[in-house]
Amino acid sequence: MKILLVLSVSSRIKEIVDQGLELITDTDNAITSVIIQLLATLLLFLIVRFFFWNKITKVLEEKENNSKKAFEDLENAKKEASEIKEQIAKDQKLAKETGYSIIEKSKEKANLEAEEIIKKAKEEANRKIENANEEIKKEINEANEEIKKEIISTAYCLAEKIIEKEIDEEKHDKLVKDFMNGDVK
Repeated sequence: MKILLVLSVSSRIKEIVDQGLELITDTDNAITSVIIQLLATLLLFLIVRFFFWNKITKVLEEKENNSKKAFEDLENAKKEASEIKEQIAKDQKLAKETGYSIIEKSKEKANLEAEEIIKKAKEEANRKIENANEEIKKEINEANEEIKKEIISTAYCLAEKIIEKEIDEEKHDKLVKDFMNGDVK
C-alpha cells in the first residue's frame, strides 16, 4: 500500500517536473521557467518532507535497527557458541579424568580382590596340607599300632607253638625263618 502511494506521488511529481522542463526549454519564458522550477523543487521538497520524510526515515531507522540487532544477535550467538564450546571441552576433560579415575579405582579394587583371593586360596591350601599331614600322621600311627599288635600277636603265637612243641634247634631255626617269611602255621 505504501509503495503504491509512493509510486503514484512520484509519477505525479515526474509529470510536474516534465512540464517544468518544457517551460525551461522555451527561451521566452526563461525567468518564469526558473521560478517555476524553483517552486516545483520547493514543492517537491515540502511534499517529501511533510508526507514521506518521517515514513522514509522510520523505514531507514527500522532497517538500521534490524541490521544492528541482527549483527548483535550474531555476535551474541558467536559468544554463546564459543562459551558452549569451552564448556563442552571442560566437560569432556572432566569426563575423561573421571573415567580414568574410575578405571584406576577399579584396577586397584580388582588387585586388592585378587590379592585377597590368592591369600585365602593359600590359607585354604595350607590348611588342607596341614589336615592331610595330620591325617597321614594319624594313619601312620594307627598302622604302627596295628603292626605292633600284629607283632605281639604273632610273637605270642610263636611262643605258644614253641612251648607246645619241644623242638630242637633245627626246627626252632626253621620256625623263626618261616615266621620271618610270613609262613607261620
